[in-house]
Amino acid sequence: MAKSACLVVLSVLATALLQNSALAQHVAPGGDTFVVATGEPMFACHYKAPYGCTKSCSNGQPVCASGACKTTHSDGLGQDFYDCNPLDTYTSASAIEAGTAYEISIGGTGANVSDGWSCPGSALISVCATNTGGNPLYCWGHEGSEAGQVAPSQCPWDGIGTWN
Repeated sequence: MAKSACLVVLSVLATALLQNSALAQHVAPGGDTFVVATGEPMFACHYKAPYGCTKSCSNGQPVCASGACKTTHSDGLGQDFYDCNPLDTYTSASAIEAGTAYEISIGGTGANVSDGWSCPGSALISVCATNTGGNPLYCWGHEGSEAGQVAPSQCPWDGIGTWN
């Protein structure tokens, strides 16, 4: 693509953003057609071979199968994790993602995170990240009154923060 065509595309992108339009189309010199969609995700499509569409999200993550950007979640201990679920999705799988984000931050892996933990006398199950000896460090509640809470591995449950 010629340098002038690149500048035209950038100009179209800037115009679309400034005008807050949902879609802008431009035919560049030489007949190349560009369509630019603003918002999340940002699309820039070049319809003349060998180019194609590119999608990028502001959080640097890939686009979900639905075309939406991945959601940035917090593990409640200072780390982020990303998935295609909305905020406040409290399931075993999302709690494992939160625990894995924490484990990675301390040099561990997702292998140190598991479901099925509970305090004696409680029917509520949580996900816990463990040290190399298998002892729980922090737990992520995903059921009942513990849903969305992160707690140190002590009983009774005492949430010290929230995850989402």
